[in-house]
Amino acid sequence: MAAEDLIKTMKKQVNDDNESNAQRKPALNKLLNLDYVTKELRRIPLQNSFLENGGCATLADWLYPLPDGTYPNVKVVSEMLGVVDTLAID
Repeated sequence: MAAEDLIKTMKKQVNDDNESNAQRKPALNKLLNLDYVTKELRRIPLQNSFLENGGCATLADWLYPLPDGTYPNVKVVSEMLGVVDTLAID
């Protein structure tokens, strides 16, 4: 259940950032929630469930460029790539 909730939260942050960017406003949702998301993703018991519930696609969404073509904040990208290194992805 925790992994599903985390995925929903992460998807909402992506959608909120995309909407803000489309309105020419700062896209800060992922950055503001980065500490929480990375803390949760580093929890070993959560990782398998996260991956089984489509977590890789959600991680990719966090790394995709925004609607105007700009890339996410460098801290977001760096932290997410660090998390990917800890996941047991085959």
